[in-house]
Amino acid sequence: MRPWVALTVFGVLVSALSALRLWSEATPRCPEDACPRLEALTDYHPPEPPTLYDVHGELFAHLDGETRLTVPLEEMPAPLVQGFVAV
Repeated sequence: MRPWVALTVFGVLVSALSALRLWSEATPRCPEDACPRLEALTDYHPPEPPTLYDVHGELFAHLDGETRLTVPLEEMPAPLVQGFVAV
């Protein structure tokens, strides 16, 4: 085979594989009904550590666990938000 023919075949093959890779990255990874809705993501409530109450309904104790606080996007520093968007 002539060198220019081999280079042309190689170029077409690389272009086709690149186009396939770009297409696979651009298409959603989940079926239409399985993708989370934006409303569900904005109304996220993280799990809280267990709390114990006595027989009178008074708070008795907090069990050890992860303590999470939700912070609205507007209250986060701009560099923090930009850093997450950049990644």
